[in-house]
Amino acid sequence: MTDIVERLHNAPATIWLQVDPDGIDPTEEFLPDGATWCKDKINDSDVEYIRADVVESLRQQLADAEATVGVLLRAKNFATWQRN
Repeated sequence: MTDIVERLHNAPATIWLQVDPDGIDPTEEFLPDGATWCKDKINDSDVEYIRADVVESLRQQLADAEATVGVLLRAKNFATWQRN
């Protein structure tokens, strides 16, 4: 099981779904038989997918940054209040 987990974490952070190089046909089912995945974008109509663990890491970094900004704003407001 560890080998599978290691391989998943070494997978590309993003992959591209190639549906149709000429654009998506709205009359076809979502994933036509010719759909493929690739680590590189090939066509303008390709759809980017990002690994969930990468998204979660970015979400946590954003939450941490927002918390830091909140602390800095409260400190600035307190300093301004003390001067008045």
